[in-house]
Formats: sequence, structure tokens, C-alpha cells
Amino acid sequence: MLTPTSLGDGSLYPYGFGWGLTDDYLGQRLIHHAGGVSGFACQMVRLRDQDLTTIVLSNLYLFPFDQVSRGLLRIALDRPLQPPALTATTARQMTACAGRYVGADGRPMQIEAGPHWASLREDRLCDPADPEVEFRFSELRGGRYQRLDYVSPLWPAAASLRAD
Repeated sequence: MLTPTSLGDGSLYPYGFGWGLTDDYLGQRLIHHAGGVSGFACQMVRLRDQDLTTIVLSNLYLFPFDQVSRGLLRIALDRPLQPPALTATTARQMTACAGRYVGADGRPMQIEAGPHWASLREDRLCDPADPEVEFRFSELRGGRYQRLDYVSPLWPAAASLRAD
């Protein structure tokens, strides 16, 4: 259940039978499982080398359980969030980043200019309320990025390509 999945190309995907596998979050190995149905969502996180488990339940499907789980882990480990230096986005940066992107699974992601973004650097954005999650842009052509990688500490990076 806790062995990474072997893909057809020989690479490993950090997911066992129902369990996400993260080798390093705050220096810890952990497993996690999330789910939701009919307006409910949950996430369980277990530190593999310690006797520590967090469970977050919500009756709001869009509840930020991943962010709350990471916060609980930081509290339990006495590791406060040390956010990176954030700056305001620039008009040029948002022009390059904004647009519609679609992942390999067909899921769309819309990036729009606004005060809900902070800049980590020219090709990286985050929500200032959750700076651990990064939106990394690459393949700049004609002043617009063509690729977006959604990078969260507990999940594998998810790549999306510009669709507009």
C-alpha cells in the first residue's frame, strides 16, 4: 500500500494503493489520503517515522484541508511557517502568466490578474495566504508563458499547458 507506483516508462509515481507518499515535508516522511463526496472533504496525514497523525474533516467540499493539515503538522512539530519573501506582482508579470491552462487530465486552470497573487520571482506566483503552494511558469514565448506547474508540498507537481 505504501510503495510508489511503477509507471510504464520505469519511473515511480509517489502514490500507493490510496496513499500519497511524500519523502520530505519539514524533514519528515509522510503518507496522506484525501477524499470528498457530496459536499464533504477530508484528509489524513501520518508521519511515517513518528507517532503523529492528523485528520481534517469538513462539510465544505472546497475547504482548504491540505493547507490546514500542513498547519497542524507545523504546530505539532514546532516548525512555524517561514514564508519566503513576497513582492507585489507587476503588470508585465501578470500579462505573461495570466490565461487559461489545461492539465493532462483535461482539468482547466484559469490565472487572472488581481490582488490575490504575490510574486516569489518573475516566473513564480503564490497565494499570500498559502505561500507553500507555488505556481511555476516556464516556456516563455511571445511574452506569455506556455506551461504552468502547480507545486504543492504534499502532492506531485501538476503540469498544465496554455490553452488560450
